[in-house]
Order: sequence, then structure tokens, then C-alpha cells
Amino acid sequence: MLAYGNVPNHLKNKVVLSFVINDLIAALDQKIAIQDFIKDIEEYGDRLIFFIDEIHTFLNVKINEIPLIDYFKPLLANGKMSLIGTTTDQDIEKTISFKDDSTQRRFETIELSELSYRDSAKVLKDSSKSFEKSFSKTLQTTFTIQPKACEKAAWLAALYFPNVSQPASAVRVLEGTAVELMNNNPGATRVEMKPIDVENYCKKNCRTGLFNRAWKVMINQYTKYSKISSVALSAFYTLFFFFGLYTQFSNWIKL
Repeated sequence: MLAYGNVPNHLKNKVVLSFVINDLIAALDQKIAIQDFIKDIEEYGDRLIFFIDEIHTFLNVKINEIPLIDYFKPLLANGKMSLIGTTTDQDIEKTISFKDDSTQRRFETIELSELSYRDSAKVLKDSSKSFEKSFSKTLQTTFTIQPKACEKAAWLAALYFPNVSQPASAVRVLEGTAVELMNNNPGATRVEMKPIDVENYCKKNCRTGLFNRAWKVMINQYTKYSKISSVALSAFYTLFFFFGLYTQFSNWIKL
């Protein structure tokens, strides 16, 4: 959005720098390197926005026994540097430097709730070109993904992996399906992932405990957001349960 200028006016001249945390730490392993880095930042004025994934790792780093974040606090305080980081509740609680008041004052915490499977499917569709490029390079073939396969991956991930957040669980299903497709089609120059491929992968590899998890997902999805009466919900869950039993029994017969 920033590259196309589709942002508010005060963001149009901003420059976003995204770092792989290990590369950043390796480049700033000496105090003099940090000082040179800070000088380069100051030349940009207030135009720079830094994005660091897994920022808890960055906050735990020390250079010469001094927390790395301390070198950047003056820039954060005077507005010459904007820093956006992503992490989880569990990881940030273990971060010692974030417990420091002076560090906390320089950050605003924004909590993002887990995506629904529908939103997760949209994320997969929007990122499908990146997945295709990555899979094609890793698997050494031309790999494509049908949009419906993304929807199927998100839905089945919600059923089979309710304890894993979306879209991570959907990506897990997508990656597993891609590997299985290549194993089933050795030497193929072109492979396309279809919804049925995702379904077959899950049936084969994610069967254990399906119904307990599916039951939990359906209850969470519909009791939280739906206005359907409790009687209708009970009937729906009962039908779903018996449909699941029928499907499982059919699979056993086939095996």
C-alpha cells in the first residue's frame, strides 16, 4: 500500500525497512557498528519505519552488556525512528528488557485476535503467488495453487488443528499437501494443488482425534457469533456428529 501511495498523507514519504533479526544482530555486533547505523538513520530524519518480526528476540540482545534497544531509545523518544514489531503474549512476557518501564513507554501494544478461517482463506489466496514461488523453488517444479484449495486448507485446518492459531495451521496444511503432491508425482514438471488434494492429505495424515476437535471448533464458531437458538444449535451439532461418524466409518471400510 505504501509503495502505491494508498496511505494517509503523513505516511506517503515514509520508507519501511524490514529486517531478519539474525542478520541485524550480526551486523550490529560491535558498538561502533551501532553508532554508524544510528548516524545513517538520523540522515533520513523521521522518514524511516523499521519492521522487526519476533521483536522479543531483538529486545533480548545485548552488545557489550548493554541491551541493544537502549541504543535506539533516544531515536524512539524524539520521533526520528518508528519501530513496529510482532510477537506473542508468551514470548513478550519472557523478554526481560520489555519489563523495563523506559522501554514500555516507547511502545504501544496492539493486540490482534486470531483470524477466522474465512479471513485465513483470504490471506492464503492473497499470498498464493508467494507460496507458489517458494514451493516451485523448494520442490524444483512449476507449482500452482487453485483458490479453492486455499479455502479448503483454511477450513480443514480449523477442524483438525483448533489449538493452532490461524493462519499458521492453514499454512501447515498447505505445506503438507504440497510435499505429498510432489512425493506422489516424482519428476513432474508441473503440479497444481486442488481442493481434493488438500482433503486427501488431511484424511490421510490428520485423522487422530478429529471429532473431538471438530466438535470444539463448531461450538466455538457458532455459539460465539451466531444468533441461532440453542435448540437449532443442538440439532446442528447432532447432525454434524453423526455425519462425522458416517464419514469415518466409510473411510475404515475403504481401508
